[in-house]
Amino acid sequence: MNLVIRNGRVIDPASGHDAQADIWISEGRIRSIGRKPRGLTAEHSINARGLWVLPGLVDLSTHLREPGAEHKATVASELYAAAANGFTTVCQPPDTDPPIDAPSVVELINHRAEPVAGARVVCLGALTVGLAGEQLAEMAALREIGCVGVSNSSRAVVDTRLLSRAFQYAEGVGMTVHHLAREPWLSRGAGVNHSALSVRQGLPGEPAIAEAIEIHRALLVAEQTGVRLHLGRISSAGSTEILTRATRDPRITADVALANLACTEALLSNHSGLYRVEPALRAERDREALARAIRKGTIAAITSNHAPHDADAKDGAFMACEAGLSTLDGFLPVLLELAAEWDIAPTTMLSLVTAAPGAILGLESGHIEVGLPADLTLYDPAHAWRLEPSELFSRGKNSPFIGSQLTGRVHSTLVDGELVFCRD
Repeated sequence: MNLVIRNGRVIDPASGHDAQADIWISEGRIRSIGRKPRGLTAEHSINARGLWVLPGLVDLSTHLREPGAEHKATVASELYAAAANGFTTVCQPPDTDPPIDAPSVVELINHRAEPVAGARVVCLGALTVGLAGEQLAEMAALREIGCVGVSNSSRAVVDTRLLSRAFQYAEGVGMTVHHLAREPWLSRGAGVNHSALSVRQGLPGEPAIAEAIEIHRALLVAEQTGVRLHLGRISSAGSTEILTRATRDPRITADVALANLACTEALLSNHSGLYRVEPALRAERDREALARAIRKGTIAAITSNHAPHDADAKDGAFMACEAGLSTLDGFLPVLLELAAEWDIAPTTMLSLVTAAPGAILGLESGHIEVGLPADLTLYDPAHAWRLEPSELFSRGKNSPFIGSQLTGRVHSTLVDGELVFCRD
């Protein structure tokens, strides 16, 4: 289908383009920005006056819950929810049930995603079989089926010799290792940040050094093996100090979850299991350190770390609740509110959810450029609204943003030039 998007403010953080222009689309790709291409007749037109036309958002960690936890969410429900919130590509971590340690699991997810009008999904393969940390997964086969990287998700590889062999294997087949840094013994059984608050509440806390220690180990092994290493879900001030030096190496990147930018451990004062999350919500000083790391370029990307749950998973005693927040809904206005709070240019924040995560995943996503796929988000920056439970597109209702007054809302989303979501 040939399509033109007219009169929008086209903002491409990667190139610095920011001007009103028409975008002409043919066969799923951008044919022109500005002038009508010779010989192209648009069959459909979208009036984007008053809207921002952005690259589609790219997410490094979206738990779709299928296979294995379809009572929480499905590939279909969450890919549509992603599109409704401006995401055009999301990355499924390997901790499905069964884990993504064999090509057949990737084929299943792709099969479930194929008929869905929503975001596209790419997968991380498992670093070890069953994520058990005992035997290397067949990373070459996972790359062949389309996995964009490998990870052991939140499950530690305790044996450093095995971790080194895994990094060597990944480097040999040209795959980035996505590593969640949590030293297993210090973080075992924890549900919150270790602080005076956790002690007063009698909750087992995870000290920030659990993250720092594991970052050091992973960096040393990465240096030895030469692998591209992406450190996911950084949460503490101490970790940002380590990464200031480490990320001078272009093979080392890091991201932070939106919840760790928007929320702190103060929310745990009511003992609500909603706020049990991995990594733990930390102190205000940590949140401020993460903001400084974004300004300095130490943190390369921001992720939703979307983890939808059913109501039962968040009901009961805090430590009995499952970890995770549903954070697709409201993602973009919350992100831009944080940019305003910290006096960070909106284009800087937008780059961390478009071109930067696209590059980490080795994709051409996250750009508005002639010849590239027409993955686009149309955003109304002036739309004021309140995020109510009825407004959630995700099946997971465990959102920390319910009840928030937000300014800005996704109007439409296109994937490969196809309109997969439109609010009108």
